[in-house]
Amino acid sequence: MPVAQMLLRTANVAVSAAASATVQLILPPVCGLCDEPICEGQDFCDQCSAGLSINEPVMKTACQRCGAPRPRRHPVAVLSTESNREPSSREKASDPAGGAPDCDRNVPTREPQANEPTCKPSVDAVVEPAACDAAATGRITSAISPERSNFASAGRAEADRIPAVPTPGRPNVSPTSKNTPSQTAQASEPADACPHCQGLDLAFDRVIARWAYQGVVSDAVVAAKYGHQLPLGDALGRRLAEVVVNAIADDPPDVVTYVPSHVSRQFSRGGNGIQAIADAVTRRLSLFSPSVKCRQLLRTTRRIKKQAWLDDQQRRENVRGAFSLKRGYALTGLPKLANRHILLVDDVLTTGATANEVSDVLRRGGARRVTLAVLARAIRTT
Repeated sequence: MPVAQMLLRTANVAVSAAASATVQLILPPVCGLCDEPICEGQDFCDQCSAGLSINEPVMKTACQRCGAPRPRRHPVAVLSTESNREPSSREKASDPAGGAPDCDRNVPTREPQANEPTCKPSVDAVVEPAACDAAATGRITSAISPERSNFASAGRAEADRIPAVPTPGRPNVSPTSKNTPSQTAQASEPADACPHCQGLDLAFDRVIARWAYQGVVSDAVVAAKYGHQLPLGDALGRRLAEVVVNAIADDPPDVVTYVPSHVSRQFSRGGNGIQAIADAVTRRLSLFSPSVKCRQLLRTTRRIKKQAWLDDQQRRENVRGAFSLKRGYALTGLPKLANRHILLVDDVLTTGATANEVSDVLRRGGARRVTLAVLARAIRTT
């Protein structure tokens, strides 16, 4: 009997391998963005992978509260009136006697004039995070197949409509809502911690973003909204899960949910791409916390306008009261969220109007903590 089972198992493995090889021969794996052939086990070609990772470093400085990258300090040359500065160690090594370096022995020198400005580095200049390199992004974007050019143009157009100042606030919050201890701790951060979210009432406790919403990332995020791009959404979700696991390892979520979309919009897009992203994040989290599940906790109460065409105030008005907790089947009542940590998944965070409204609904339902995980954070540079 064991021999028969071994033979049967070997036959099953051989049949599975043959079927997989046949499928790859007929339908070879291609890049999720540009349709270029790739090796088995890959999601993107090398060029598209470079385009996705080119703006990851800027998100390492992002504020954990609102997700906006903080300014970085770089040494910038400024003028100084100190003419009698001490020689550098390199100058002393090249000429112990204190004269000019050896390479300048034959060059006529001039005595410095009084109060002549000299140049020395200063680290007081603050440089805002720069956008992706335009040439590199252009080369990568040009590789996207013509069939998906509508996604690429839509992503760039949506990124161009982002207003100039990050304002993820929620000024119209009901005074009856109470802050949790985690919110109180966040509000007590020093004033120079993040210039973007000071004084703003945010319903979510933390933002985790993998990329900045620029270049190839914006093209990928827009394409992943559509139902026929579910493999792309799954690939992006698995990459988002990598940073989520590292960020909340000390306090894993109890439930994973996602921002819902109206049924008419799902019909026009052929599905709900955000759900595929949330499912991929949940599968990775379940390896470390087996009890975590992805559930649809929310629903839309009405159809809303497309947020990308609205300014900040209009976005808040557009989503106010547009979401509620979803009742279970057979009138089982509202989901029980008391003292639970909810991981809310969305594709992109711009002003935070939608995320604030949804997080407020979860808070009112009893959630202890709401962590927002997004594929990309929009950066406003002008």
